[in-house]
Amino acid sequence: MVSTRSTLFTFALCVSLAVGFTLLLSDVAGAAAAWEAELDGEPAGGKALHRGSAFLSMEDLKDEGPFEECPDCMDKAFFPFVQKIYPKPTMAVGAWIKPEWGQYDADIDAFENMTEKHHGMYKLFMPWKDPYTGNWIPFSTPMCQYCATMQWQADAIVNNGSVPMVNWMSLHSGVGPITNGTYDWFIRQFAIDVRNWGHRILINWGHEMNIPVYPWSTSDTAAYRAAYRHIVDIFREEGADNVEFVWSPNYMSHQLPDYNEYYPGDAYVDWVGADGYNWGSSDPRNPFRTWATFDMIFGPILTDFSQRYPDKPQMISETSCAPNDGGSKPQWITDAYASIENNYWMRLKAIFWFQENKEKDWRIQSSPNPQSLEAYREAVGDIFFDGP
Repeated sequence: MVSTRSTLFTFALCVSLAVGFTLLLSDVAGAAAAWEAELDGEPAGGKALHRGSAFLSMEDLKDEGPFEECPDCMDKAFFPFVQKIYPKPTMAVGAWIKPEWGQYDADIDAFENMTEKHHGMYKLFMPWKDPYTGNWIPFSTPMCQYCATMQWQADAIVNNGSVPMVNWMSLHSGVGPITNGTYDWFIRQFAIDVRNWGHRILINWGHEMNIPVYPWSTSDTAAYRAAYRHIVDIFREEGADNVEFVWSPNYMSHQLPDYNEYYPGDAYVDWVGADGYNWGSSDPRNPFRTWATFDMIFGPILTDFSQRYPDKPQMISETSCAPNDGGSKPQWITDAYASIENNYWMRLKAIFWFQENKEKDWRIQSSPNPQSLEAYREAVGDIFFDGP
């Protein structure tokens, strides 16, 4: 004969399980209703179970399996898996457009009117010294009469509601004099000016250090790391907390050590980035010797970044595609941004298009591909690219 105490315990256990299961089903049903409501609109409360631009229904999830962990996710019960509801991600589209004195604001307006897209970031290339006059180029404090500063360019970007990223280039010097303090006075004044300016700004010193192009491109990786850290230390000493530091190798090392050997350390880097271009099939600068897709160029390095530096946001710090030379530039653009949205959305947070007719006509609207402009408009028109 079963005791009364045992019967009561069994009854209580059954009630607890029933209540728990009912709450679980209610939670799942509520989440499912929210997902269904989001299929044709914005996420309720800004949350959605999301892959790329697709909101996943309950039926879809039967074939999905668990998503990888995300520190910003909000835990939710899900049957038959314990899943995550992700904040809907966005990333910034950015560009380099060559500033023209006195009309950079108009240049930005013209670019955004052409692309029909507000760009959340703009890139600047700024040498420490003017290559023609030899004068130093500070951020906002002129060092001689009629000397240039760079704040007017940064102001134009901020006035557009965008964030500037500066490739800050010590083209006159190798890494040794930076580390030994020769230029501390200049670095410190720049840091003070940026701090007093007060707006968010990304600084990218020593980009593409793993190809033999720049004075900081050295096989002495320890010397490079020391110079990078020295610069960051000075900015921190001056309280320039509005600065985020970017480290961006070329996607592939050439005649120099592996790019990871140049990494200054997690304590010194806010963003990890990669530069890479599709040069076309016939260009000797293309190591693939074929039409290089976005995934061929960036897939390996972005995967490596995710494994080595999982807590760092990623960016494509420079990219573009040559006009048709073994493939279609419009299709390259379509495929690149689709791949970003579907395959790299978890950690990739910004991409900068190199908008200049230079070694190639890298511009979005380059001929003989006027349809590449329409491909770009279509690609970045998705709300996924409305960051930062």
